[in-house]
Amino acid sequence: MMRRVADRGSAVVFISHRLQEVAAVADRVTVLRDGVVVDTFVGQTDSQQIIEAMLGQRLARAYPERAPAPTSAPVLQAQGLTGARVVDLDLGVAAGDRRPRRSGRYGARGDPGAPRRRGARPGGTGTPGRR
Repeated sequence: MMRRVADRGSAVVFISHRLQEVAAVADRVTVLRDGVVVDTFVGQTDSQQIIEAMLGQRLARAYPERAPAPTSAPVLQAQGLTGARVVDLDLGVAAGDRRPRRSGRYGARGDPGAPRRRGARPGGTGTPGRR
């Protein structure tokens, strides 16, 4: 519909962060940041150029590549931990991990009474292990 209106000679202003939609309908893309025009692109424009104009810096600098996650076996492992704010937590830490790998339910979105209502017992239970 926007394309038909534009083909009849009217201007159409389409505001979006969804670059695929913008590319589908736009002849010209203007990037605003903090209410100021940063850049204008005419015709087919690389999405990366638009993103960098939105960010105000190179994409690689804004989002540097991360080192791949370690794939070694856990050096510390705990399974089925249950306590005051944790229910059935599995935890594993491999050499070089920055953050532990975990699964289970914790804290129920900040409700300190929720784990007790789900059957958690004070004092805690679980099976810790070390490799």
